[in-house]
Amino acid sequence: RTIDEIHHVQQAFVDAAVRAQKAGYDGIQLHGCHGYLINQFVSPQNNHRNDEYGGTIENRARFACEIIEKVRELCGPEFLISVRTTGMEPTLKDAIAVAEAYVAAGCDYLQVSAGMTSLEELPKYKEEIDTLPSLAIYFKEHFKGKVPISCVGGINTPDMVNYLIENEYVDTVDLGRAILADPGFA
Repeated sequence: RTIDEIHHVQQAFVDAAVRAQKAGYDGIQLHGCHGYLINQFVSPQNNHRNDEYGGTIENRARFACEIIEKVRELCGPEFLISVRTTGMEPTLKDAIAVAEAYVAAGCDYLQVSAGMTSLEELPKYKEEIDTLPSLAIYFKEHFKGKVPISCVGGINTPDMVNYLIENEYVDTVDLGRAILADPGFA
């Protein structure tokens, strides 16, 4: 894609955020993992560009950072901007660096999930905590309260939710399948 095409797509994200705010929403979440477009820019296995949107971590994060900056500019400081971000793309260290760029651009909240690389190499934070929540715990330790950190994935019991929150491993827990399987989960 050309730089003009990239800017056109970025503007579509920004326009959607502005429409959400006009519709009464308090914020938006950009989906930056699971192979979606933002994740494709971040991933060195997918992004082979050699311009300002490829190569270095800073350049690969630029696509989302420019969206965040423009949304912040147009929607104001009170509008919540969250990013569902990869916890390991291609490494935990690189994923944290990308998330740092998002926060510097104006992201208020990080929901840590998976990217497109294998999670098999990452040791669990503790044996009783699955890999995906472990990624969020590593992020929480890194950001030290700078922004709230949420975990997702592999959380199938209310006891695990309580364990993660009560031990302050994460700030929030996001659930999908567990709630769909048992609407009384909460």
